Amino acid sequence: MWLIFALLASALWGVTYVLNEKAFEYISVSTTLAIGLFFGCITMVAISLSQGTFLPDIHTLAVSRRALWLTVAGTATFILADWLIALSIHEKNATLASLVEITYPVFIVAFGFLLFRELQMNTTIAAGGLLAFVGVALVYWGSR
Repeated sequence: MWLIFALLASALWGVTYVLNEKAFEYISVSTTLAIGLFFGCITMVAISLSQGTFLPDIHTLAVSRRALWLTVAGTATFILADWLIALSIHEKNATLASLVEITYPVFIVAFGFLLFRELQMNTTIAAGGLLAFVGVALVYWGSR
């Protein structure tokens, strides 16, 4: 199922980028993101409550400094990343922004190692990362 979930997420991100690109013609990036995050918060709190995980998770955050730090850091980087990709879409377009953003798996490997000393790397992953960066270079040079 993980592959289906990942492919569906990819398709939905594609729709999101295209819709946001058009929305940015009418309202600001910050307002668009604020509305999305507001309704996302309401939706995810409702889902978490319905699954019975919200209150136990809040308790975990209250007693575990590591869980709290990871959650706060992950939330802050999520918001910043969402804002930066939205700015990129607004400044150029959804297609080019997403083709550059697609290098993020390379950064997952790097930060996984730097932050947690976990290395999820092999030659195939390294080759794919290299190809992603070559692709970004081609997209950049071709779009100038």
